[in-house]
Parts: sequence; C-alpha cells; structure tokens
Amino acid sequence: MPKIRVFADTNVILESFRTGCWTAISSHFAIETVQKCVEETLTGNPGDPRHVTVPPANLKAGLAGEHPVTRKELASLVLAHPSCSTLDDGEKHLLAWLLANKLLPSAVIVVTTADKAALVASHVSTTCKLIQCAT
Repeated sequence: MPKIRVFADTNVILESFRTGCWTAISSHFAIETVQKCVEETLTGNPGDPRHVTVPPANLKAGLAGEHPVTRKELASLVLAHPSCSTLDDGEKHLLAWLLANKLLPSAVIVVTTADKAALVASHVSTTCKLIQCAT
C-alpha cells in the first residue's frame, strides 16, 4: 500500500526532530516539502536556546520529495491570495507549490503551523485548512 503524502512546513519538521519522532513519521508517511523549508530547517541561530539541530542526512533520508518553487509560482499565489504575502517564506513557498501543482483546491490538505500569519491566510481555498498545532 502506498504511503499517504504529507506536506510539511519548517515548524512541523523542526518539531518532529525536537521530539525525536522524525524517523517514525517519515517511515509511515511520504513526507514532502519545498526547498525553502529544507533551507530554513537546516539554518538558524545555534546560540538560541530554542534552536533545534537537524542533521542534513537524516532530514534528506526521511523526505519523499523536496520541491523547488519558482518566482512565478510565488507571484501567482500572492496575486490570487493577497493575504499570503504576510506568510513566512517556507509556508508561502509550500502553499505556492501546492497551488501550482493543482493540489489546492482539488485535494484536502492540512498544513499544521504555529504561525499566526498562516492561520490568517487560511482562506487560500475552501479545502485548505490551516490549523494551529500546540507546541
């Protein structure tokens, strides 16, 4: 049986590494993201007490897909949904890729995030529900 596709933003990936469940999640689901989320996951301020160190090899091994996003796709998202202009880059890139690849609004997509701007932009489509995760 094929794995269920799950599209994860930076917060989801970081939290799964922080809690030690990345391997279990990525073994059970086909985790996909965009290049910007991978970049954000692998950077940050190591001096910040909240910083989560993510081994690049472990991240890449658990991903079923790491998708590039074009400037045209980003522009299309923001022109169609102006409230998305306030999203963090990773979330904006992920929604742009989903929209460009016709996964929105035709598929039910749940994006989990702790980002308030992403919650405000939740009207990207009627089938896209952005829910806040308790972290």
